[in-house]
Formats: sequence, structure tokens, C-alpha cells
Amino acid sequence: MTRMKRRTTSLIFTTRIALFASLTLAMPAGMTAAAQQVAMPVISVMPALPVTPSTAAGVKVISMQGVVLAESYATDFRSEHPQVSGGWIIVIEADKAVLAPRALAEPLVLASGAKWIESVEWFNHGFASGHRVCFVPSPVGEKGALARDTEGMRIWFGTPRLPESVDAAMLEQERALADAAKIQPTPPVTTAATVQLANRDALIASARELIAQYAPDEVQSESATPAAPVAPVAPVAPVAK
Repeated sequence: MTRMKRRTTSLIFTTRIALFASLTLAMPAGMTAAAQQVAMPVISVMPALPVTPSTAAGVKVISMQGVVLAESYATDFRSEHPQVSGGWIIVIEADKAVLAPRALAEPLVLASGAKWIESVEWFNHGFASGHRVCFVPSPVGEKGALARDTEGMRIWFGTPRLPESVDAAMLEQERALADAAKIQPTPPVTTAATVQLANRDALIASARELIAQYAPDEVQSESATPAAPVAPVAPVAPVAK
């Protein structure tokens, strides 16, 4: 498999700051300013950052689809930028307080099995809908099947950090914290048959379809980068005359 051109972590950092400052949504063409204002979800007060890891911030998996990529890519959700050649694209339901978009560090989305732990990529925040579309990377074996086992898989929110700062040692620290907090395996769902996609662009296209289905308030434009998702905004109150 060939290496796709790597996006820099500085781009993620810069875009995250810009999105937090502007907080703009991609609205359907032709909508008036007034209609857009009504359509926008409201964040009147930013929720306090929940304590993580915690059993109170439980995660429910809504759907799960195995994916094998014909062309791998270097992920920016790990500081080592390992190559990703497959995994599971999932939709999770979680506490909206932990899903709230934040300017810098946010609770990591993490996944582990009996013999592995991984930093989970995500494509939207999910603050208004309570649903976040994510990707759990997995190596692909010689026979083209995903090498990791989902039996006993745990998916949880860990320590607030910048995803691009996460390394293997940090993941082991997060596993120990999750064990101490007694984070339990996520209730299993029926996993759809594994499909083969061409590359990361095809993966992003699949994620956009799920965002439209489960988090339509965060519909992204074709140019939106999944590492810095479009965040919901609060409408501006009209000025009294």
C-alpha cells in the first residue's frame, strides 16, 4: 500500500482554533439569513468538562462497519503518524457535555480490546445530536481481514488532550486509568460485513453520509477536514431598536 500525503498537525491545531473562533455551519444553498439563524443549534453556555474516564460518560455504539483500505494513510490522531489500512467506522451516542466542541484539549476517544488499545479518529463533534461518527483503526492481516478482535471492546472518553499528541506510552496510561475507573466493555452491536474502500477520501465520504443521517446539524462541505469538524453555533440575538 502506498503512503498518502500527510496533513500536518499544525493544520489541525490552526483549523481547530479557527473553527472555535468562527463556529460556522455549512448551510444549504438558498437559505435566507433568518432561516439559517433558526436552523442553527444553540450553545448558550459551554458545559463544564466532565471528569474522565468515568462510567458516567458511558458510550453506546449505534452502528459499526468494518473497512479495509486499498491505499493506506498516515493518521494525525497519533504523534507517531502510523499507517492506517483498515478499521471500523462507528457511530457512538454519548453525553452531550463530553461531546461539546472545545478550542484546545478535548477528552480523547479511545478504544481497546484484550490485546490492543488505540486512539479513535472522529469526524464531527455531535454536541447537538448526541452522535459522533468515528473510526477505530486496525491493522489488516495477510488475508485481507482486520487483524484486531472486537470481543470485549471498550470505547470511552479519556483524558482531555490534543489527539495529535497521543503516543503508545500515553495510550497505556489511558488504559490503566480506564481499568482503575472500571470502564466496562461497550455493549456489542451487529457489525456490518467488511467493505473495501479505495482510500481515506472514500472513508471521509462514508463518514459524511453517516453525519447526514445521525448529526444533520453538522453537515460538512466537500472541503471540510474531518480532523477539525464543523461545530454548532449559537445564533446572534437581534438588536432591539
